[in-house]
Amino acid sequence: MVQVRHGERTIELRPGETVLDGLLRSGAYFPYHCRSGACHTCIAQATAGSPPPLAQGDLTSAERAEGYFLACLAVPETDLVVRAVY
Repeated sequence: MVQVRHGERTIELRPGETVLDGLLRSGAYFPYHCRSGACHTCIAQATAGSPPPLAQGDLTSAERAEGYFLACLAVPETDLVVRAVY
């Protein structure tokens, strides 16, 4: 199981579950709106681990290099430590 840490909270994602859905399921506050990647409200940064490329597709190359990704599209294959970008 893939684990995601956000602040003091660590959760295990269910198979095929996005970072956003896992965080919301666990009761974490995380900003979001459209849930389809269009609004970028759920932009996050991986401070450890690698976000999936699909969740970075619409971002600039500089954002991708710094580990930014869209939590609503991210179904990671490895553990992540994330922070929301408000």
